[in-house]
Amino acid sequence: MKRPDPFLFHIVQPYADGERRLEHATVVSSHRTAADAFAELARIGAVLEHYRHPAETLELIVVTNDRQPVPRPDGSRHDPPS
Repeated sequence: MKRPDPFLFHIVQPYADGERRLEHATVVSSHRTAADAFAELARIGAVLEHYRHPAETLELIVVTNDRQPVPRPDGSRHDPPS
C-alpha cells in the first residue's frame, strides 16, 4: 500500500494562462515548510539579480500540495490572472 505524500510546499513556474494554470505548472522545487520555500525563492531572485536579470522576469509561485497559492511573508498574495 502506497503511503500518502507528506505535505510539502512547492515553487512552481506556470507556463499557461487560465484558472487552472497552477495545477499544470512545472514544479521547480519542493520544501517541507513555507519559510524554506520562500527562502529558496529569495535565493533564486538573488542569483537572477547577480546575473543582471530582473527577478520579475521569471514568474515563480509558492503553492501547497493542492496547488493553492501561499501568501508571501509580507502578506501579499499572487493572484493568477483570470
